[in-house]
Amino acid sequence: MFVLGARLRQTLHDCPGALAAAQASLKKDAAVLQAMATEGDAELELGNVKGAATAFAALETAAPGAPVTARLSRLAYIQGDTESAVSLA
Repeated sequence: MFVLGARLRQTLHDCPGALAAAQASLKKDAAVLQAMATEGDAELELGNVKGAATAFAALETAAPGAPVTARLSRLAYIQGDTESAVSLA
């Protein structure tokens, strides 16, 4: 239930609410991939680049693939590393 609420809040641009819901979901089960993704997305939108990097690293370890690579590319771009961003894209 928390994961669905987190994604809904993210869709509505309620990033603080999405982050809180994702973190609540992760407290119940740290392996929920959608909660990891939402946590990272919300952290990035809120300007917490370190928090986003941590969440995306955990997500990449748990489930590497295109959705994570796209997030890592965006993160690299925001950090000013356009070379890595382009190579990941």
